[in-house]
Amino acid sequence: HGTSFYIVESGVVEVRLEPANASIIRLREFRHGTTIGEMAAYSRDKVRSASALAIEPTVAYEFAPESIAEFGAEAPLYRSVLHEFVARLLAGRLNFMNKRFETGV
Repeated sequence: HGTSFYIVESGVVEVRLEPANASIIRLREFRHGTTIGEMAAYSRDKVRSASALAIEPTVAYEFAPESIAEFGAEAPLYRSVLHEFVARLLAGRLNFMNKRFETGV
């Protein structure tokens, strides 16, 4: 479970599935300037869809729901831009995974 998402400043974070009775499935690596954890931050049930593990020394900044609310109270336009950014990010990631499954990678 989780409600925050993170922006990776430096390092490498591996995102993977960890099925109970199967081998770990490595999905992707994320580096400087990307976000991780946004699905749980935006979903109703606040459940993470995958695990994240720093595989190199990493610096990441947390965006908690309270931070986003405060951010938007002070500057509603910025909150709107943030939400649009996350929507586009999720659409891009969904497209990436769909193509990955199509090619069997």
